[in-house]
Amino acid sequence: MGFLDNFKAVFKTQTHDSNELASMYTGGLFTSEKGNIERIEESVPAVNYEQLRQFISKSPWCHNQLMTEIALRANRKLKDYSNKSELPIGFYIDESSFVKKGMHSVGVSRQWLGCRGKVDNGQVAVFSSLGCGAYNSLIDCRLFLPECWTEDKERCNRAGIPEDEQEFKTKIELAIESVMEARTQGIVYDFIAVDALYGSSFKFINRLDQLGEVVMGRMRNSIHVYLEEPLFQLPERESNKGRKPTKLRAQTLSVTVKSIAESIKENLWEDIDIRSTTKGILKVQAFQKKCAA
Repeated sequence: MGFLDNFKAVFKTQTHDSNELASMYTGGLFTSEKGNIERIEESVPAVNYEQLRQFISKSPWCHNQLMTEIALRANRKLKDYSNKSELPIGFYIDESSFVKKGMHSVGVSRQWLGCRGKVDNGQVAVFSSLGCGAYNSLIDCRLFLPECWTEDKERCNRAGIPEDEQEFKTKIELAIESVMEARTQGIVYDFIAVDALYGSSFKFINRLDQLGEVVMGRMRNSIHVYLEEPLFQLPERESNKGRKPTKLRAQTLSVTVKSIAESIKENLWEDIDIRSTTKGILKVQAFQKKCAA
């Protein structure tokens, strides 16, 4: 059975069958050094540049359908592995960036690129994956469109961006959409894991809390939280001069997450190995005892 046999329906319409080109393209991604069409043409026999370019840019197959099929298949495999290994399944959300020299690739602009560690010209996308133990699979990808794109409809139309996708959305909103899509698909997981960008967003955390999701994420040290449910009231007017107060203020004092961590005794923390990285084993400190708060 070929690598793409489980996805044949994705690349076949009533009038067109692109399965052969799909097989050539995926084979080229594994064998060519850079993975672009020029290098694939050099490394894969019988590849025609124009045919492959047509397959990538204008062929009628639906990438969303392909991603859905991959997500459902990955979920079935990981559920089987989870049942045997008794390891939990994680839903991981993070962004990645790609350096680009030109200005015509969709979503390209001068923006923060994590791969460069600075502001540079490139694209950024929010990715979601499922993982269990040492196994992991990409299940969703959402390209971030900066406002310089969404405010220029002509530019979006020239680049072939569908009208219903020309609306500006923050990376937080894209991440929430990814979770909602997975829930619609019936994807099963035990927790959602995020970095500090998402873990420090109350919009993101509150929405997932409303959905009943279990979230593991980093938070910035300076983030303020409440150790008990805060009471909000309108402050009393101090004088007859000036505007009447209209914004609610919390009557409960907030604390930073850094101060909470520092208040926990050192012997209650435990080092846990998370995964291997290019810089060695990623470790985190976990608090193993329930906090009185």
